[in-house]
Amino acid sequence: MVVSAGTGHGQVDEWLKRRGVRRQVRLTVPHFMSVGYILQRTDLIATVPERLALELATPFSLSLSALPMTLPAAPIHLLWHERVHQDEGNRWLREVVIDLFADTAASGRRARDVRKK
Repeated sequence: MVVSAGTGHGQVDEWLKRRGVRRQVRLTVPHFMSVGYILQRTDLIATVPERLALELATPFSLSLSALPMTLPAAPIHLLWHERVHQDEGNRWLREVVIDLFADTAASGRRARDVRKK
């Protein structure tokens, strides 16, 4: 389980709980960066944002399965220290990150289960 505020994972747990399903969490990580490596080497599954699932599938030989529910969009925030707010290099980097990861899709995000093929 990825324990990261505002990711929608609490909603997944609530949905499962209402249906009488209890998750057996075997590992908790603080961010999504390690999920692909963990899934590739274990028999675990993870619920991740669809965009991440699509990026992880090929390089880590993972398969995808859509959740039977649609989760509301979870905001992603870009933070920086006030002292670098006007720094040209930092401004450039922020623009690159926004260009790479901004979601311009009009549809809601769907989470996906990701597992080893």
